Amino acid sequence: MVATPAASSLQQTSTELLIKNRTEDVTSLAALFGLTDLRVITTGRLVAKVPQDRDALDVAQFEVELAELLGVCVEVFNDDVLANANVSPDIFAAAKL
Repeated sequence: MVATPAASSLQQTSTELLIKNRTEDVTSLAALFGLTDLRVITTGRLVAKVPQDRDALDVAQFEVELAELLGVCVEVFNDDVLANANVSPDIFAAAKL
């Protein structure tokens, strides 16, 4: 079955709401990996500040454990991406969790 744009949008909105409804659990889990300043992108993705002593493996492990917690996959971006050219505007508009 192929997801329609409307179904995909609904899932993204549902993911965003799920993240917001579980804010305390999400931020507590993120803290275990040193991730702070979580911001949710309207498409149900997250942006996080990743400290210098952490790396992409910490972010990946957080994504795995977050998926177990929420029951859905959530992409997590290091906020260092904001310094890159051609960053999607929705990442800049991410709302603090």
